[in-house]
Amino acid sequence: MKRTLQLKDNKKELWGDGAWVSEPDLVIYYIDEYPCVIMRNDMGSLCGYVGVDPENPIVKDKHYDEFDIEVHGGVTFGHTASMTNFESGQLDAHGDDEKIYTFIGFDCAHYRDLTPALNLTRKMFSSEMSDKYKKLMPHTFLANDDSYRTIAYVENEILSMVNQIKSRSNKKILAIE
Repeated sequence: MKRTLQLKDNKKELWGDGAWVSEPDLVIYYIDEYPCVIMRNDMGSLCGYVGVDPENPIVKDKHYDEFDIEVHGGVTFGHTASMTNFESGQLDAHGDDEKIYTFIGFDCAHYRDLTPALNLTRKMFSSEMSDKYKKLMPHTFLANDDSYRTIAYVENEILSMVNQIKSRSNKKILAIE
């Protein structure tokens, strides 16, 4: 069962039209024993996380940049927390009665990713920028062909992460739909 939540403020309206307008800002679900979380960051980009047992060799005694997981933009997050604390952002507190996970995460705010808040900036500056500046800085956040990474895209990346974790643990792999 998936739980979803929308932002309570109106940031999305400021970012302009896009898939983010109708998407939830928090999605929580499980793939087998792995808690999966999709969260929208302050800039409007989605981030995906999978929780694993802290004793799992993929994460045990390692910094997140050492996790052997291939995912969009690479692993950019690794932190140990309970599911409740992770959801609430209280990452340094652990409840005694809850299972603790090491969350492996990635974000969709890399080169060629459309970040909704920067989409607004792009619109504001694109009409005012000189052609000379555009030629000097063609690969800035003002590019017009960036791709927004949707909830469905992040779900597929999370499923890929879970399958990588399972394959290293000799568990049954799930099909990507």
